[in-house]
Amino acid sequence: MNVIDNTFRLFFQCDNHLYLEWDLFAFLLTKEKQIKGHDYLIYYNSKVRCNSVCNQLLQCENRKARMRERPCDPEMSVCGFSDAFLDDDYAFLDDDWDYDYCDIFLNRVPADVSEIIVVVSIHDDGRELTFDNSEMKLKLLKSRESYNNPFFEENFSQGFEKCTAIELIHFVREDDCWAFETVKKGYKGGIQELIEKYC
Repeated sequence: MNVIDNTFRLFFQCDNHLYLEWDLFAFLLTKEKQIKGHDYLIYYNSKVRCNSVCNQLLQCENRKARMRERPCDPEMSVCGFSDAFLDDDYAFLDDDWDYDYCDIFLNRVPADVSEIIVVVSIHDDGRELTFDNSEMKLKLLKSRESYNNPFFEENFSQGFEKCTAIELIHFVREDDCWAFETVKKGYKGGIQELIEKYC
């Protein structure tokens, strides 16, 4: 387990040679390994939204990014997920990849949440695609500008045959500190399998 600071950006990218349609999800879990409530499963269609408050915390000066509405939990401890191509700060990114990021503020996580799990899942568009042979990267950034200088980075591609969802990383509260570990556990049942597991 690696100890982590309170505020950071999680950046995930996947090569687009198969034109996968994927989304990131965050599960905020209690010590019983169950989601705290409906508003603590964070994904593109979450009902709770934030924009300017989250980005002010990050001192975001990009007006387009600052005003964009993003899903979050009620305490705004996890603010995501945003397509990096919509953000002028990342205009330099290679379009051979698809990118998504979220911002995490561990000092805002509710006291009864002991774990945050971030998952990537393929959107079911009828093509029956999987993550088999997809190149993926996971980065943790101390600031929005530090894409090329992350404090943690891991590349992976193997072991996801027939998998349509992957648990990427766990953030775990230990006393008054948070630590993280990558998991990279694949699931064949998509996001529904993860929802049944944690809800």
